[in-house]
Amino acid sequence: AERNAPELLPLLQQELASAGFSTGRPLFVRFARVGVQDHIGVLTGAKATVILLGERPGLGSGDSLSVYIAYGPKLDQDNAEKNCISNVRALGIRPAEAARETCAILRRAFAAGRGGIAA
Repeated sequence: AERNAPELLPLLQQELASAGFSTGRPLFVRFARVGVQDHIGVLTGAKATVILLGERPGLGSGDSLSVYIAYGPKLDQDNAEKNCISNVRALGIRPAEAARETCAILRRAFAAGRGGIAA
């Protein structure tokens, strides 16, 4: 994650701004898990949240990260209501592609009024 997040974050911010999405200030949460985006979304009143998480050690792609997208974040939001882009790294999904796909997922979620597998 430390290798790919610095490349992905500005690309993601640029894609979101180009699509007309407003974003808050990026936060860093050490040892974060997916559920932290529920709390951040509720505390900030965000309509959607995006979290970049490093893969767990030992999965064979330690330089990889995942992007989790939650529309209408709420505490204990079911993961089926979220979207995930995994394996973001040079040998997987390139950061620019992940930024574009994250933006596309958010567009679909806002159009449908829901996220996850239903959107």
